[in-house]
Amino acid sequence: MKNYENILKIQNINFTWPQNVKPLFSDLSLDICKGVITCILGPSGCGKTSMLNLAGGFILPDSGRITFNGAVVNRPEKSRVMVFQDYSQLFPWKTVLKNVTFPMEKKDKNLALKLLELSGLKGVENLYPAALSGGMKQRVAIARALAARPELLLLDEPFDGLDAPTRRALQNTLLNLEGETATSIMMVTHDIDEAVYLSDRLLVMSAGGKIIFHDENPLPHPRESGKEEFLRFKSEIYSLIEGERTS
Repeated sequence: MKNYENILKIQNINFTWPQNVKPLFSDLSLDICKGVITCILGPSGCGKTSMLNLAGGFILPDSGRITFNGAVVNRPEKSRVMVFQDYSQLFPWKTVLKNVTFPMEKKDKNLALKLLELSGLKGVENLYPAALSGGMKQRVAIARALAARPELLLLDEPFDGLDAPTRRALQNTLLNLEGETATSIMMVTHDIDEAVYLSDRLLVMSAGGKIIFHDENPLPHPRESGKEEFLRFKSEIYSLIEGERTS
């Protein structure tokens, strides 16, 4: 077991959406580790996306405390950047290159081109988003997010709805970018295969907004989804989630 350093701490938070009576989170605590990919699984409505919004400072807990590098999280900051599953999040009037350089305080064209190359997008820098496929737009969105040099990248099902080959290509892009930039990543997904393939640490939530599993992924990289150990661990996580659904 590795000794990971914590970057984000969620301590005894309570949160209820204004339109609801029942709390989404009650006395929830969680540590997110630095320099790793943490994938979050769980049934619809369990609070996966709300967890990202709390981590990003887009919403605030009713009580409790969230800290990032020791400082209280009370608003969004460039150190924590979120990428949504919306394929239209790019500026349509800007080229790919200008989309990527947009969040940079100093427009570093060379860094932007490097991020695009790492994302498998070399040669499309002068195209506009309308000319890109959904998968290419997501690559640009992730490259743009990393161009802001965040310490924590928040991903809300960014590959949802894509065909299997494109999805796997983007997963590999994410692993490549994370390895090159050492950015910490929190990623929400409903795909168990994706979570097992990508995660350094895996977090499973129940329908009641509780954390029922949070541990290191035991599988070494590179991972192959057809291998016995991959299928075994995937089955364990599946059984855990199904057990919650039927309990």
